[in-house]
Amino acid sequence: MRQNWSDLDLAALEEEWKSGDNKEDFEVTPDEELYQEFERRRKMAFAKVNAATNKANNIPKSHLNRLLIKAQTAGKPEIIMTKLKLDLSPEGKGWKWEALSEFCDDWSYRLDLFTGIKINCYPIVPGDIMVAIQRGWYAEEVNNFLV
Repeated sequence: MRQNWSDLDLAALEEEWKSGDNKEDFEVTPDEELYQEFERRRKMAFAKVNAATNKANNIPKSHLNRLLIKAQTAGKPEIIMTKLKLDLSPEGKGWKWEALSEFCDDWSYRLDLFTGIKINCYPIVPGDIMVAIQRGWYAEEVNNFLV
């Protein structure tokens, strides 16, 4: 069966094409959402630096430097090198390679499953690991848990 196009309002169709698509019709992908969060955090960090520099006479230089470092790394992935707590080891006596590797695999899987935080965990030496965190703003919490 052939479609009858003779009764189509071409002027209305052309006007609809000129107006373009509604942005609400498109979903935001997880990557776009992550990028927007990176940008939001970066802007917030630089706003704190600007506010601190306006009051620079009262703020210690070390605090201002810390704010600058946070602003430069805001929203970026981070890498943590850390020693694990001894009481986190299976027997509470220290880490062995096999237990450390199992801990890294299990912990990476559980963090992603329950919180959506994606990390890569690598055993370096018994008791020491390297953790790469996609969302760097979780780095401090992750480090506090581990040490």
